[in-house]
Amino acid sequence: MSSTDPTKVFSSFENDVIVYTSLSLGGLSIIACLVVIGEYFSHRRYSSIPSSSVMPLCLMGSDLMLAASSMMESMQHDGVTNNGMCKFVGILSQYSSLCSFLWTAAISAKTYSLVSHLFISDLSPRGQRMHVARSNSITGTSNKFETNSEIIYHLICWGIPFLSIIIMLATSSAGYKSNSCWLKLSPQSKMPLVVAVLFYWLPLIGLELYNIRVFRFLIQTVSKMPQSQHLFRRFTR
Repeated sequence: MSSTDPTKVFSSFENDVIVYTSLSLGGLSIIACLVVIGEYFSHRRYSSIPSSSVMPLCLMGSDLMLAASSMMESMQHDGVTNNGMCKFVGILSQYSSLCSFLWTAAISAKTYSLVSHLFISDLSPRGQRMHVARSNSITGTSNKFETNSEIIYHLICWGIPFLSIIIMLATSSAGYKSNSCWLKLSPQSKMPLVVAVLFYWLPLIGLELYNIRVFRFLIQTVSKMPQSQHLFRRFTR
């Protein structure tokens, strides 16, 4: 790639820094995901409270793909001769990142549902108190709801990103641009920008806002539990 190439944004030194940084961060992400996966299976094996949820594994699988795509993108030094590989990396990055966003929201949704079923509001003259529901009254309903909801989560979290890939391929939006393998953003075509907004930025913002909402709900719920102030002081001191 010549120095007059308009697609060349960074110098050789800057490009090397970006490459090695991306490889290092991608490698650390893969190691972290593998550690979490190992802890997940260790917990299922030795915990006295069994769990049938594979949602953490799905999230880690999405993050593994995202880390791998980041490492592969960092090795794309020539966006012309490796255009086919660059398209594949862009598609993999788009798919895995959307899957990761959706699985975090799915875990939030499941947490919200379980906490809502577990804690029941009890209005009394002294005010509102939170107490734990009897386990035998919700176990059957909870197990059936958990199975059905996880099937829906799989359809949404794997299916919607796949739809975005189909749109990327149909509009020829994936490719090399400015030392990046994702979308070919350019003044000549607005379609890649539309795809980026509708199938990346807006979902990201919406899902993060939902996660924040669930987090606030959990804080408000825990604050109504007995000994909550003691727990807050213990973890914040």
